[in-house]
Amino acid sequence: MHAQYYDPFLFSQVFSMGMLFGYLRYRTGSTWLTIYLHALNNLAATVQTLLIANGVMSP
Repeated sequence: MHAQYYDPFLFSQVFSMGMLFGYLRYRTGSTWLTIYLHALNNLAATVQTLLIANGVMSP
């Protein structure tokens, strides 16, 4: 899934999320919040992919 991030727009989204997660890790002192947020992001991407694949949503 991460191989497509050679596109500057997608790379900027991933970079921004990485910076946000890093900041949250720094502020909370815990990695668990970032683990949960990363899992939530993966779940949203998976649901979106399934909806597109089943024709419910357009890309």
